[in-house]
Amino acid sequence: MTGVTCGIWRWHLGGTFNACYPLKIQIDGGTQPMASDYVRGEMDIAHQKSTFGGFIAVTVWGSLLTVVSVLFLTLAFAVGIDWLVSLIATAIVGGVLGYALGMKTSWYVTLGGLFVFSLVCGGLVQLFGMAFGG
Repeated sequence: MTGVTCGIWRWHLGGTFNACYPLKIQIDGGTQPMASDYVRGEMDIAHQKSTFGGFIAVTVWGSLLTVVSVLFLTLAFAVGIDWLVSLIATAIVGGVLGYALGMKTSWYVTLGGLFVFSLVCGGLVQLFGMAFGG
């Protein structure tokens, strides 16, 4: 490659393309190497791995919570099964899906908490329905 170096810039001349790019970047008074100095496999990617792992975990959790919610609402309203039977069936399916995907204990605690919360809310709705509905 033919070129002229002036300061930290190198001009490549010739052919149909003339380009100028920095040989080094000056940051905070020091000189940092450019991408051309990169050697494959030497970079520490621990932060990228942990970020990707967190993204996958959030995606799996969100997907399972969506599946469990849609299943319960479908069974309770669209199919017309009693809400308590729908809730029990949904909890069983959520537990099986959690086991199949290798979820940790926190998934089962969350599923149990949602079960209890739905049980209390459904019981209150049924009590108010009996009190005010006749």
